[in-house]
Amino acid sequence: PRTFPISVPPPHAETPILIYRAGTTSGQYTVQLLAFAGYKRVIATASPRHHSYLKSLGAAHVIDYSADDMHEKILLAAGKNLQFVLDCISAEGTLKSISSVVSRDGMVAMLLPVTEGSRHIAGKGMQMWMELPVDRNPFPDSVKLVGMRTLLYQQNEYLRDNLMPKILPRLLEEGIIQPNRVRLFEQGLLQDRSQEVLGVVWSGPVNGEKAVVKVASM
Repeated sequence: PRTFPISVPPPHAETPILIYRAGTTSGQYTVQLLAFAGYKRVIATASPRHHSYLKSLGAAHVIDYSADDMHEKILLAAGKNLQFVLDCISAEGTLKSISSVVSRDGMVAMLLPVTEGSRHIAGKGMQMWMELPVDRNPFPDSVKLVGMRTLLYQQNEYLRDNLMPKILPRLLEEGIIQPNRVRLFEQGLLQDRSQEVLGVVWSGPVNGEKAVVKVASM
């Protein structure tokens, strides 16, 4: 919807939507926007430390992605029929996991690029793809795959002219969405701070927050 709060429920308002690895920054925004747009059955997977926060953002169900019975819990929350999924990691491992719960006529959105392995950051020597290779695709042909790239919204005239300069500031100012939490790196020289944040991001401990390097004092 172009206005909030909504006056008419959206299509599929009661249809389960899975946000896989919703503790990520993109996942947190997605949960919030779906909830405020009127979607009632948002299912989120995340590590336990993010569960209470994701529920406060609007998730109806939050499931531990590392639990042995994760797939069973997802299907139970979805009523055995899961049509829509967003993979916030989009790695081979996460797509394979999703393939075991999405309906055969469902739709899976991937945040590109897709990475080799199970992490959203490809390790040294690992591959990334802007299109999922056929031999790496765990889904049947009947599942629709949608690749999502950040800057493609600029191809839409309305979004190009309104999303960043008007819509996002209003959503934040009015408290409709909460911004990501920030982990600020401000100690030492700029080069040292930059190297530190790169090391932290590549090693994996940044989770559910934005790593920000302070460039200079205002």
